[in-house]
Amino acid sequence: MKVSLEELIQLRWQARSLSFSSRKKAMAIMGGSHHSGFRGHGMDFLETRRYLPGDDVRAIDWRVTARLKKTHTKVFTEERERPIFILVDYSSSMFFGTRKTFKSVIAAKAAALLAWAAVEQGDRVGGLVFSSDKSYQLRPQGGRHGVLRLLNALIQPISVSNDDKSNLTNALVQLRRVTHPGSLIFIISDFQSMDKQAEKHLTKLARHNHIMGLFIYDQMEKTLPPPGTYDITNGQQYGIINSNSKQLQENYQQQFEQRDSDLKTFFQQRQLQFVSLATDQEIVESIKVILA
Repeated sequence: MKVSLEELIQLRWQARSLSFSSRKKAMAIMGGSHHSGFRGHGMDFLETRRYLPGDDVRAIDWRVTARLKKTHTKVFTEERERPIFILVDYSSSMFFGTRKTFKSVIAAKAAALLAWAAVEQGDRVGGLVFSSDKSYQLRPQGGRHGVLRLLNALIQPISVSNDDKSNLTNALVQLRRVTHPGSLIFIISDFQSMDKQAEKHLTKLARHNHIMGLFIYDQMEKTLPPPGTYDITNGQQYGIINSNSKQLQENYQQQFEQRDSDLKTFFQQRQLQFVSLATDQEIVESIKVILA
């Protein structure tokens, strides 16, 4: 199943019911409508703290640095525009679905809703749509044109490959090269390619950015179908699922629940937001949960 550009554009009207929380900080470089915790030049002095890589060297507090023998920087608050990056995973595992639609379609619609909601309140939208064979990297841009660039990337043809192991890691490496401290980052994925390397890069991104994870899954990945024998295919290979074993059904569900729990724990330990979204759930209501 595919999603059309027209469908993604129509989501603009539903996005008007979404609102990003005002308590989230913005630390981007351009002026805008969000009260910011930007580390650098500003109008109001807030505090002095230890210098961190990426801080503006012009804001170093030399008196405190000399007194404490460790580099400290001044922190200012200022009205800043917030860049928003939306990562959309188009790995082969995302092109699967047994309820209503594919995970990839839900991911595209969630990305469109977030992008429209962002520009409605004056934020700039960028993105990274990635698969095993290509990626579309979009630097943040304001207005309707910024959203349409992302929507066009979401409808481009994707060659599905089974070689997806490092997809998320590669995407996070790309993202680290282009994000400014204070960006708001949405990661929309089934996290099938989440490994130790991906965790490392995500942890580093989280030090200076606000990150939200949207875990997309199909109910079939959580629970096997009723007892019976079922033919399955990925379009290239064919197989059979035998769900007659009660023990198999329990083990299958436990495996999914453990993975879901591990992801939640990873995000919570880093004070990042996380929500699970099934292909048969209401997208708008689910996204409201993480924006609250």
